[in-house]
Amino acid sequence: MSEAGSLRLGVLKPEQLASFDFNPLDATKIWPGVPECKIGTLTLNKNPGNVFQETEQSAFAPANLVPGIEPSEYRRLQGRMFSYADTQLYRVGTNVLQLPINHPKVAVVNNNQDGAANSGLTTSNVNYQPSRVGG
Repeated sequence: MSEAGSLRLGVLKPEQLASFDFNPLDATKIWPGVPECKIGTLTLNKNPGNVFQETEQSAFAPANLVPGIEPSEYRRLQGRMFSYADTQLYRVGTNVLQLPINHPKVAVVNNNQDGAANSGLTTSNVNYQPSRVGG
């Protein structure tokens, strides 16, 4: 069941957007003359062991960006940056980032605790961020 696919995209700098005679952020347009570059490969090589834990609880949000990368001015993306994260809080719960499928590789101490989908041990009486009391 191994299937690989590579993702190729054209990349523009913000100042290049004005050089088109159409709105390049329109989802129905193709950028002529912009070379595509490979940005990654996705390989599907197994089925999830637990469909609920590995797919139903997964929370993807375009607002989760690697430091140093900024989102484009594309209106649809700008709306989704807010709405996806907000939807995950409603759908999965406030502790969405504590679930094993969603937690970051490096531990983040944000003082979120209790509530739905809590998988951590509560060791503090502080449940908000920032706090002068909590670490």
